[in-house]
Amino acid sequence: MGPTKLTINNNSGLSLYVMNNQAGNIGGCANGESFTYNFDSSFTNNTNAVRFCDPKTPGSFSDVSGISWSGGGSGFDPGWQAPFTISAHGNFNGTPFSANANGWVEMEPWNLMANGGEVTVNYTKA
Repeated sequence: MGPTKLTINNNSGLSLYVMNNQAGNIGGCANGESFTYNFDSSFTNNTNAVRFCDPKTPGSFSDVSGISWSGGGSGFDPGWQAPFTISAHGNFNGTPFSANANGWVEMEPWNLMANGGEVTVNYTKA
């Protein structure tokens, strides 16, 4: 799998932190900021948990979203929210998605990220 650039634009009203399944904690950003991370080709099965918290209580997470891709499939999960407070939209290699309710968003075609590329996620208040 080729290298992949992940860009997150955070307008959720909360701070966020990104935990990768292989690299661990890779960073994050406050509300109104953006976060970018460049994965090299060794990241072939990439799962990123995006944890949200009030900046006043940085260890108390209110939601965990998921951004995942590999050569065999890709998708986005806004996390389980009740009530639903954080929406997202963006694209995987130019293929758009929108998450305005709980539930996994499957990206098509199944091999969309097989050669790497770019993933952009924009979080906003629902």
